[in-house]
Amino acid sequence: MNYSQFAKDLINNIGGQDNMKEAYYCMTRLRINVADKSKVSTDKIKEADIVKQVQYKGNELQIVIGTEVNQVYDEFIKHVDPSKLGQSEPSSDEKRNVFSKVVDFLGGIFVPIIPALVAGGMLKSITTLLTTFGWLDGASDLAVLLNIAADSVFYFLPFFIAVTSARVIKTNEFLALMVAGSIMYPTLINGLESGAAALSVFGVSIPVIAYNGSVFPVILGVVLLKYVYGFLDKYIHKNIRMIFAPLFAILITVPISLALLAPIGHYLGIYLAQGLAWIFNTNGFIAATLMGFFLPLIVMAGMHQALFPLMLTNLAEVGIDKMLPLFYLQTFAIAGATYAVFFASKKADKKAVALSTAITATFGITEPALYGLAIPLKKPLIAGLIASGVAGGLSNLLGVSAFAFGLPSFLSIPTYVDAAQGSSLVDVLISSVVALGLGFIISYILMKREKEDEVPSESVVQTESQTKSEPQLNITANEMIYAPVNDGQILALSDVKDNVFAQEIMGPTVAIKPHNNDVYAPVSGEIIMFSDTKHALGIRTKSGLEVLIHIGIDTVKLNGEPFSSTLEVGDTVNHGDLITTVDLDYLKERNVDNTIIIAITNYNQLNKLIDANTKVTNQSAILQTSI
Repeated sequence: MNYSQFAKDLINNIGGQDNMKEAYYCMTRLRINVADKSKVSTDKIKEADIVKQVQYKGNELQIVIGTEVNQVYDEFIKHVDPSKLGQSEPSSDEKRNVFSKVVDFLGGIFVPIIPALVAGGMLKSITTLLTTFGWLDGASDLAVLLNIAADSVFYFLPFFIAVTSARVIKTNEFLALMVAGSIMYPTLINGLESGAAALSVFGVSIPVIAYNGSVFPVILGVVLLKYVYGFLDKYIHKNIRMIFAPLFAILITVPISLALLAPIGHYLGIYLAQGLAWIFNTNGFIAATLMGFFLPLIVMAGMHQALFPLMLTNLAEVGIDKMLPLFYLQTFAIAGATYAVFFASKKADKKAVALSTAITATFGITEPALYGLAIPLKKPLIAGLIASGVAGGLSNLLGVSAFAFGLPSFLSIPTYVDAAQGSSLVDVLISSVVALGLGFIISYILMKREKEDEVPSESVVQTESQTKSEPQLNITANEMIYAPVNDGQILALSDVKDNVFAQEIMGPTVAIKPHNNDVYAPVSGEIIMFSDTKHALGIRTKSGLEVLIHIGIDTVKLNGEPFSSTLEVGDTVNHGDLITTVDLDYLKERNVDNTIIIAITNYNQLNKLIDANTKVTNQSAILQTSI
């Protein structure tokens, strides 16, 4: 993949850098806050092979890429001038609700910190496992060193949050670090441990509180810094601005933060942690079941970032968290549902997609499985939601708790062991088996039932000539479907720039690159559908098999200009008859994809007789019914 070219194309397709307010990425998505949605061409962005989905959350453009997102972002940011970010004004008709703004704000703060949080949580848990099983002496210098490295990110979390908060709200990062340094100053932390009294400055009491590992105090302080520093930087004369703007900003921000905002943030975190603990202790089974059921959808929408500060606060204040296991279990539920597609499907392309995305989901990245299979096929999504909800409720009944932050994958199992508070290891393994197994079983049953009933849920929409009395399939012998061109080449479905056809949602599909203008009937039968724009037609054979011939991608927009045919609905054709011509030069001049699609819309039991890159003529059999 040429990441550099993709980055350049992406900047053009989002309306240029002037339309960007912020850009960052999470585990699978490139996230770009845009000023004006009307300037963004989502269709062109979707054309890139690496892009799995494009969607909006408020004004945030989310481009789902998968595990390569960090490489894409690294290349993307090389072509962006950071000094220009945030200068665009939003369009007058764009109004984001408060929730969207909060989610975007928290996502911008916590997503960049995730690698450090994962590294620290996993390292802490692995160290605990090694000492628990007696493979490492807990008092050894090595154990001390490992704990130092693991605890650093959590102990000094306010410094990390100060930097990302400053980046999100566009204020000076180093002044933000001073604010974090003030609430992390040893006088406060050590003073609390020694029972020191509150500080009193000009009659104002500054409580002695240990803010290490806290989340909200530094966020509130940095927000105050933005407005104070912004005001001073605007109104202090430019000749003395460099000296006095930062000086007065710190003199104003730090006392107010220590006396008022940091204590508010501290107790806010405590009460939120206690409130969540109360919910899970009082109605834990119901809360965990409902949250588990909806969590894959929450992740798909990118709203799960709003939960990061709550989970981190739980770990810091209570020492455990009951939401992290739900994140972990939903990945197994989606993985199980996707593995089922691999075993239930007979289509090589679908099996390949199912296996690769299921493995990725097992490692904690569910978006490829959700967007690539679960959502288009629907049944694996239903299975995944049910399995995630059941496993979530079971985990709560078993008392599963996470003791450290980790990626929601089987690699994070060590985070369910803690030397001081015990272990949820056995219980989380039981819940994992339930999530994976139930997701697999439900999805497999639903997929197999679809095959047995021969009613594909993603079949082609009814045409005008299709009625309740249309003939039933009467396939008594193997029927051949031939290539619709006399000179062409088979294209891999993974290279088709239309997800409906690439994922065979319309039915068993073959894609062909034509080398001349003539399109021939791939079967003998009656024309039952012919679009007004002449880009697509359907033929029904005597046995009832319905064959869709779709010429080009998005050619419906051409209003029939490059197509020529005298046929009409009701006409009969024989295999090899010329059914239409298409002006390939016309398509090329307008940069329109000329791929011809053959899809069987009402029957799934077909064998593909050709491989990608194979040259074909209108005498080449490409599909064969299986009876």
